[in-house]
Amino acid sequence: MAGRCGFDCLDLTALPRGFSCKDLQVAVTVYPIYCQSLPRAVKDFLSFLRAERHVLIAAYGRMSFGNALWEASRLVEGRVIAAAYLPVAHLYRKGDAPFGDFAVLEPLERKIFDRCADFISIPKYRKHLFAALFPAWRSRIGVSLKRGAECHLCDLCSNICPNHAIECGKINHRCERCLRCVSICPRGALHVHVTFPLRMYLKKAKRTSVLIFT
Repeated sequence: MAGRCGFDCLDLTALPRGFSCKDLQVAVTVYPIYCQSLPRAVKDFLSFLRAERHVLIAAYGRMSFGNALWEASRLVEGRVIAAAYLPVAHLYRKGDAPFGDFAVLEPLERKIFDRCADFISIPKYRKHLFAALFPAWRSRIGVSLKRGAECHLCDLCSNICPNHAIECGKINHRCERCLRCVSICPRGALHVHVTFPLRMYLKKAKRTSVLIFT
């Protein structure tokens, strides 16, 4: 979408020093959903993002999206003109096909260039009680992440973590199990174990439809 719209594409967890998110005309924010909730890094980013118009795209692992769009719309300053729930491959489920039908997002692209676009009302959906209260705790009981003997303390994991939840391979309570550290580890020293309850949950019927709000 960024390429087709001619926008800069930035990783919100690795913004350059001094980057300003103020006085933008249009901001398109694409973010993942963890345990039906907004990741901490996304909340922090949206709280200081300033734009006249916003397009919000929440990517979820084809299970449940909670109220991730509604919650994001309450954090941004400016009017939300379009939004979407996008089903993508689940982080903890092997074999999921990636999302590929980007043509369905064309209604959002049209709203981006409509200077007279009205704001939209995003519906509120049901969300698990504990998803709202203890998202990081739910991640920890569903997925264990441990440092193995292969670790040689390079600390690349610490540099890439958006929540400052790991140092030299040792995870703390801020970890939301996004697995960025696992993907960057040059020695494969971080080992992931999905617990039995979560494996059973992931066998439930998957959502495959894109929900678009314009």
